Amino acid sequence: MIDVDKQARVTVLIGDDSRHLDIPSGSTEVVTLKQELSVSETDVLYLLHGQNRRLLGDHEMVDVESGEHFEAIPAGGVS
Repeated sequence: MIDVDKQARVTVLIGDDSRHLDIPSGSTEVVTLKQELSVSETDVLYLLHGQNRRLLGDHEMVDVESGEHFEAIPAGGVS
């Protein structure tokens, strides 16, 4: 169960737009994470670590923590 009192400050990059959001921290399914980040459920979501990107599957669980960076790419936009 997610403690709603604990928030994580994360960054999401969508195209050229970078947003900082406060979302619930802890274990979160990627489908729910997309909703919290206000990205389309059809977008492809990546977790960024420096120059590395890790593709997140929709039914994967992610342990959301402050300082994390995500990138959303519209479906079909990855070459």
